[in-house]
Amino acid sequence: MGASKVFISYSHADGAHAKRILVHLDPLKRDGTISSWYDRCILPGQDWRSIIEAEMSDADMALFLITPHFLASEFCQDVEVPYMLLKYEREGIVIIPIIVDHCDWGNVAWLSRINVLPADGKPVRAHRPQSKAWTQICQDLRKLAHLSLQKRAPQAALANTYAAKKVPVSLSLDHLLEELPGGTDELFGREEDLRFLDNVLQSDTISAVALVAFGGVGKSALVRYWLSHNARALNIRFIGCSFYSQGTREHAGTSDQFLVNTLRTLGDPEPNRGPLWMRGQRLAELIAAEPTILVLDGLEPLQFGPGAEGREGQLKDTGIRELLASLIKKPGRSLCIVTSRLHLTDASLHSLHLVQRSLDILPAEAARELLSYRGVHGSDAELDVIARYLGRHALALVLAAEYLYTFKEGRASDIHSNIPLINEQIKAGRHAKSVMAAYEFALRQDGNLLDSELLHILGLFDRPVLWDWFNALRCPPAIPGVTEALVRAPEQEVWEAISRLRQWGLMDYSGLSREVYLDSHPLVREYFGARLQMHNEAGWRKAHERLYEYLAQASKEFPDTLNEMTPLLVAVVHGCKAGRHRDVLHSIYLPRVMRGEQYYALHKLGALGSLLSVLIHFFESGNWGHPLSLGGAEVQGLSDTDQITVLTHAGMCLTAARGYAASEVEQCYTKARDLCLNVGETRDLFIALFGLWRYHLVRGEGQKTKELAARLYALSKSLNDPSTFTAAERVMSSSLYYQGENAFAAEHGQKGVGLRQPEAMLSNALLFLNEPSISCLGYWAMALWHLGDPDQARKKIQEAVLLSQQLSHAHTLAISLLFSAMLAQFCRDAWKTQEKAADLIRLCVQEGFSLWQIAGEALVGWALVRIGHEETGIEQLESSLVSWEKAGAKLFRGYWLSMLAESYRQVGRTDEGIRALDEGLQLAKMNGEGWWEADLYRLKGELLLKLGQEGETQAESHFFKAQEIARQQGAISLELRAAISCSKLWHKLGRKQEARALLAEVYEKFTSGHDTGDLVEARTLLSALSA
Repeated sequence: MGASKVFISYSHADGAHAKRILVHLDPLKRDGTISSWYDRCILPGQDWRSIIEAEMSDADMALFLITPHFLASEFCQDVEVPYMLLKYEREGIVIIPIIVDHCDWGNVAWLSRINVLPADGKPVRAHRPQSKAWTQICQDLRKLAHLSLQKRAPQAALANTYAAKKVPVSLSLDHLLEELPGGTDELFGREEDLRFLDNVLQSDTISAVALVAFGGVGKSALVRYWLSHNARALNIRFIGCSFYSQGTREHAGTSDQFLVNTLRTLGDPEPNRGPLWMRGQRLAELIAAEPTILVLDGLEPLQFGPGAEGREGQLKDTGIRELLASLIKKPGRSLCIVTSRLHLTDASLHSLHLVQRSLDILPAEAARELLSYRGVHGSDAELDVIARYLGRHALALVLAAEYLYTFKEGRASDIHSNIPLINEQIKAGRHAKSVMAAYEFALRQDGNLLDSELLHILGLFDRPVLWDWFNALRCPPAIPGVTEALVRAPEQEVWEAISRLRQWGLMDYSGLSREVYLDSHPLVREYFGARLQMHNEAGWRKAHERLYEYLAQASKEFPDTLNEMTPLLVAVVHGCKAGRHRDVLHSIYLPRVMRGEQYYALHKLGALGSLLSVLIHFFESGNWGHPLSLGGAEVQGLSDTDQITVLTHAGMCLTAARGYAASEVEQCYTKARDLCLNVGETRDLFIALFGLWRYHLVRGEGQKTKELAARLYALSKSLNDPSTFTAAERVMSSSLYYQGENAFAAEHGQKGVGLRQPEAMLSNALLFLNEPSISCLGYWAMALWHLGDPDQARKKIQEAVLLSQQLSHAHTLAISLLFSAMLAQFCRDAWKTQEKAADLIRLCVQEGFSLWQIAGEALVGWALVRIGHEETGIEQLESSLVSWEKAGAKLFRGYWLSMLAESYRQVGRTDEGIRALDEGLQLAKMNGEGWWEADLYRLKGELLLKLGQEGETQAESHFFKAQEIARQQGAISLELRAAISCSKLWHKLGRKQEARALLAEVYEKFTSGHDTGDLVEARTLLSALSA
């Protein structure tokens, strides 16, 4: 038998009641008992009268929502009621009047001879809570629907709509709407925002818009409403994802799965190929190829939160950053709509093609309309009191209206006693959570255990709940205080409870059959999850343990794709919350997620964001420096060895995601080092010390860097572990290079290259962030330039870039490109510097390497000044120096300052140039970073010459100092620069023979690089001095 077709007749003044009955009818629609229709299903532009007549003609059952408005409605009384009564007499259809509100229905002739619901004739509004009355009505409707089906002639059975229909991977608007939260039939106070979105859609210059507001203001509801009502007629593709459903805390959330699934949907043959940035870039190309609306909802879990060292609002997810950065460069065909609690602050997203718009709380009139629409009765003044009391916060008002309608007969009075405000910050959802507390109390008072359990169960998850995962909790034995009512309740009763919670705005669901997902607003999950943990921690842990065991068993043992890996990653989270950290680490994370030293999820799947979101659960209170150590009756502590493992994995992922100098990186490696000292000298100690060495190196802390380098080199010898040999040479080569020990730096770099193990290059790159032997090649090249062999330096840099590209390891390539751009700058080649630095910037933007991106921008700034764009170049250099300092980096600062001072000299800003060089020289002395000290002295001498005759003597002494330092370092190239400057001065002073002798002595040391800028200048000057 097919489903009974139900026609719902109501007055438009009672739209809120129609919406409620539809929600409560959901269980009947799910199992195929009925299908329902009401006039809100009519699309804009359709002939509404003929459609209503066709639906009435096709109906098997008619529901009349009886209220004073219904009895006064001419269309209901003159058209719909007579038509249905005629069908009742001729065809025997079922007519069910539902008494919703107090009215004189008993004196209406046709109503007096038909049985009504509720059965006692007591209006729904008079029941407390009203949701129980709606539930009983739906149970009675189920029985009547079955009777109606038995009377009808047999017909071909229709497949169960939800059981037989499988959700397709689709690009339709309806599929997108299933992905997004915040569905509503009515929207209040957002007319201007709707017009804004309409205008953006028509714009040829705007390719992305970000709607920003704190939680619960109605960002998602606005987007859904606009899509449903204003974009439905568009013949384009619709794509989207809700990221705030993945996590409600700052550290959670990743684009990994969204990128893979969407690439696959759009026909990418290898959706798992490449790191996140590359997937984001490919997706941007596919989206821009055809007109598309892309919605990225709830983006804040993918952004740095407040207090994140000046990075608040920046995207820590490289996939989404590259997707947006690429899309905003292609305005006109597609539109991306972002919603977030935080503004997008990435420099790469600053564009006229991206518009950010802040949403405010609801206007007073709109807040009153919302309350009234949802059934709250009162004067405007009384409704204003409620609106102001709840901060005109959209979610709080929706929840409050349903609460007052259900439990307080819709009365607007005495809001303060009905919904006391809890102690919580406003931006953290104080008003909405206060209403949730009122629901919690009311459900407890009514003994409604099932509804309470459902809400608390949703709080166990940080993402939509797949029905199979939910069913794992329904299996006996019941978890005391968590699933007792749920285990006893039949599925029909469970769905009735879900419908009630959905009506109240506390829960939602999407999908079909086994693909059903239960979901709720993040504030709802936060509140009820915290309440369960607070009042029943044992039950909270047991529920997480049940989920962990189910997901660990149900997941593929060794997943090959990110989609297959996701349940296993979720299992790690639930296992940690259950207190089973040790079991999770050794049974799931290491063998199945990472697959030992393959680092499978990181290297093969590129799941950097996903790994960080699960690794944080091995740490206390989200503190990267404090892995869980002490266990107890309910919690498995981690041994020292286990803590070292999670710390080194976290340090590796955090360095890749947030940069060398991030404070979280230092926290991880410091704690790992301290623990390793308890265990003994192991490779883990080497890794921890290496991480600390790299951190202190970039922060310009020369003494610590030097001490750690010596310790690492000695440790490598004692460990006799081949994986540490090349890394130790890299440590020595780079440390000695920045100290100005060029010959020794070249020696260790050459040794490191000689120790290369081709079969271990990729694993070493993953372990040490960049491949050590290629880094050694780079430092060898840089040292060779200082030692006076520019040709060999350039040759080895080219080799390093080529090897990096062949290895396909992005961070190794970034370092090689940085060396390549710096070497071009050393050789005074502005155009090549700009070209190589642009390659570096492009890679860093794509990969999210913010520190090396700043370096690239500084080099481009220098090049711009040299080729004649002085103002733009200097501005870029100054900006880069500020960004470098904000990133916590000190390494290279003296070098950047020298480029800035040189640029100031070119435009006559002498005093500023001298100040910049004084800072650079002070840093060199303080940090022991002597590799560029000679040129700082030389440049200061050049600027002192600008002061006139009184500066000449000081300038000469600075040139002498530069030559002295360069000779001590064996830095022939820097010695040549100082000799050129000094020879020019002596030439001016009439000391031509001395000048020529000085310059010729240094020039003759060079056997290569005669095409480089300094050697060309020296040769020209020698000719002038010989004339």
